Amino acid sequence: MHSTIQDSSPALKINGVTRRVEVPAALRIIGAVGDRNSEQLTFDAPRFIEGHDVAGCTAIWVTWVDAHGATGKHVITDREVTANKVSFVWTLSGDATTAAGSLAFAVSFVDLDSEGVALYKWSTALCRELSIADTVKTRTGVDLLNDDETALLQ
Repeated sequence: MHSTIQDSSPALKINGVTRRVEVPAALRIIGAVGDRNSEQLTFDAPRFIEGHDVAGCTAIWVTWVDAHGATGKHVITDREVTANKVSFVWTLSGDATTAAGSLAFAVSFVDLDSEGVALYKWSTALCRELSIADTVKTRTGVDLLNDDETALLQ
C-alpha cells in the first residue's frame, strides 16, 4: 500500500503478546488543548499476531477517551506493511484534544464482512500513558494574534 507516514518522532510499539502499547517518554505529552490535526503518532505492530496476518485486516482503528470521559474513534486510512511489521499513523483530531489531562486509547485490528459484521477483532489493552497539556484558550480558536497577524488571516 502507498504510505504517507512521515512522522520523525519515535514510534509507539504494540506488543502482540501482552497487548500493551509501549510509549516512549518523549511522547507522554502529545499535544495541547485545542490542537487540531497537528500531532501524528506512529505505531509499529507485529504483522502476525497469534497467527493472524493483521496486515490484511479490513480496518484498523484507534478508540480514545479523554480526561472528561468523551470518547471517539479514528479509522486508520493508510498503513505501511513489511515482512514482519505493520506501521500506521494516528493524527489527533481536535475532538481528541478538547480536555487537558489523560488521553487513554486502544488500537483494534478488525476483519469485517460485506455487511460490516466483525469476523475477527484483536485489540490492545487500554493505554493510559498519553496526556494533553493545558494552554491558553480563546473563543475563536486563534491564539492571541496581534492586529497585523490577524489581518493576514483575512
